Amino acid sequence: MTSTFAEIVLGLFIPLSIATFFFMRPIPAALLIALGGEMFLPEGPAFRLPFCPQLGKHNLVYLCIVVGCLLKCPGKVTKLPKDRWVTILAVLSIVGGACTGLTNGDALIFGEAGAVVIPAMTVKDGLFVGISEFFPSCVAFYIGYALFRQREDVERLLVWLGVAGLIYSLFAIVEMRMSPQFHK
Repeated sequence: MTSTFAEIVLGLFIPLSIATFFFMRPIPAALLIALGGEMFLPEGPAFRLPFCPQLGKHNLVYLCIVVGCLLKCPGKVTKLPKDRWVTILAVLSIVGGACTGLTNGDALIFGEAGAVVIPAMTVKDGLFVGISEFFPSCVAFYIGYALFRQREDVERLLVWLGVAGLIYSLFAIVEMRMSPQFHK
């Protein structure tokens, strides 16, 4: 169950993150959106569109970065990488999901007299799993591959990761001491 406030925050993240690309250069904008979204967006709510994976914080962050890059610097993200292994990685993540659906054909039955039954996975479920995992893994990897090409860019990424870790450690200390409060 999610709160209305959490859904509003998730909805407002979309235009704010895309607008960030018009006020900042692409690399700092992508870092701010990725790290800020992963650290501070609410975990529970997600937009559910037909025939699409849920657009929660882990998928929506990278989708907004792709849209922002397409609007601000399309040349960096529209070129497919020359290295074939990047494309192979993306295809394998979707094929792996389909194989998961093929190999998990047993239904799960829990409770007395089979009170709770979780149906077996199908190939469609497996493809859905593959596509759901495509955004947080392959799209994030591709954005990093497309944007962070110079040594200075990678150094900036490491500095931002270090600062984000220090900021988040303060919240983690409070959570450890006072029980999970920020998530609520």
